[in-house]
Amino acid sequence: MKKFLLFIPIFTFVFFSYSQNIPEHISHLGIYDFIDEMASEKLISINTAIKPYSRELISQKLVEINTLKEQLNRRQKNELTFYLREYNLEFNANSSEYKYNLAKNTHVNASLLPFGVFYSDSAFRMAVRPQWGIKYYKTGDSAMYHQWGGAEMMGYIGKNFGFYASLIDHTQNRPLSGSTIITQEQGAMLKGEASNNYSEIRGGITYSWRWGNVGLIKDNLQWGENYHGANILSGRTQSVAMLKLNIKPTKWFEFNYFHARLASNVVDSASSYNYDGSNIRLIMRPKYMAANMFTFTPWRGLNLSVGNSIIYSDESIQLQYLIPFMFFKSVDDTYNATDNQAGNNSQIFATISSRNIKHLHLYASLFIDEMSIKRMFKPTEQSNFISIKAGVNISNFPFKNLSLTSEYTRNNPLVYQHFIPTTTYASGSINMGNYLGDNSDELFLQLKYKPISRLELSGSVTVYRLGTRYHYAIDDPWGLPFMQSEISRTSLVSFKAEYEALNNVYVYFEGTQFNNSGTDIYNPLYLRSNIIGKQDGLMLNGGFAIGF
Repeated sequence: MKKFLLFIPIFTFVFFSYSQNIPEHISHLGIYDFIDEMASEKLISINTAIKPYSRELISQKLVEINTLKEQLNRRQKNELTFYLREYNLEFNANSSEYKYNLAKNTHVNASLLPFGVFYSDSAFRMAVRPQWGIKYYKTGDSAMYHQWGGAEMMGYIGKNFGFYASLIDHTQNRPLSGSTIITQEQGAMLKGEASNNYSEIRGGITYSWRWGNVGLIKDNLQWGENYHGANILSGRTQSVAMLKLNIKPTKWFEFNYFHARLASNVVDSASSYNYDGSNIRLIMRPKYMAANMFTFTPWRGLNLSVGNSIIYSDESIQLQYLIPFMFFKSVDDTYNATDNQAGNNSQIFATISSRNIKHLHLYASLFIDEMSIKRMFKPTEQSNFISIKAGVNISNFPFKNLSLTSEYTRNNPLVYQHFIPTTTYASGSINMGNYLGDNSDELFLQLKYKPISRLELSGSVTVYRLGTRYHYAIDDPWGLPFMQSEISRTSLVSFKAEYEALNNVYVYFEGTQFNNSGTDIYNPLYLRSNIIGKQDGLMLNGGFAIGF
């Protein structure tokens, strides 16, 4: 590592003279937590409302932290060294950083730390790595598991092009997620047979320059400040294909945009046809989403973001939604204002994040699905279909390596819903917003301790409530009261230990005491008692993963 650090000034010069882009998936929580902690320590500045980060951005931040490493404690220094090795590919794949090298020559390295096969020359860098993992859930006499396996590759061509692909096959013995299940597990498009198997491929190609990048990718996005489930874009659906743009021409402004093809799961009966007299070829209605986010940083540590989105369907890609900087509701009115049944589904959102006080992160996210200013304070007429999330995170104060998070979420009735089935705020029938859905709220408290590098011990309390499940196309939408009738309440007390033994190699164990009141049909199977009349129990969960 000492040899590597000698080259930091050279790497910094080369690295900032050009840019390349490969997203680091949002499931890599270890590096995201570390970057978040360093931002709260005021060592770096980063926009945490938009994820995933690129591997190049993470590399830049690690180099920046390394110049200030005398301010880190022992655990933080060890983690910095660990993650610098993980992003060695972005530093021109320096052979000396690959440990336990099984096949080392001028261009090729096959190492155990980090795990994979790596290639590098003056014009081309590439990595190929395996992915495998298993999660096991035990509640009473019931056992569930989720197993997956596959491989990923990533690479850079010249100074501007990046490419990547990840193909994973998943197997569940019982369904762990779904359109009506309250869980942060990723949803899935299951195969037609009675099976819980599905595959997931992510990937794309990107072009980058010094202050921006554009890509044609298929991946997951997470928008909104949060530590326990974003309320703008949660990233819970299967990955979707999109044209994605990011620009940051100056320190005080950043812009993000994407135009995506969603999965409608709505059959187009007019286009479907009978092809052999007894079988029907089903055609799904097309569904698209365009969204943007403007982020302003008036001074270091304070990020203010505002953006909007639109979901449209039943037509081909529309040019007006390919213009990144549009206010999409007004654009839609230009073409469809004659009748509400003809229009599309638009949203507005905003976030605020303050790290102006060392160790302290204050944040909030607002999602507006529909709101009328003139009726918003009239209880029987309001249509305040909004979601609000706010919280505070305190790290390394008053004790080092300790952090505390407190977060509250409120989702009003009918937020994320729409009366036209093809323009709902969903992909593959999975809500793209907060995992609780509408007419719900949640209080989340977490205490986290890291005694040594990459070992995380945490305890958390989560209480969420569900109100009457209204349906936009059936119930009168005006004046619906928030949580007038509570149909379900779930309390979770969890303790978890997680360790990143090697780069991208995780092992964890978790125990959760759950208590349900009211109906529990919306909870995942592992948070339901299998004893008739009993609504509490202990869930044990463990897992191992190589890659993500």
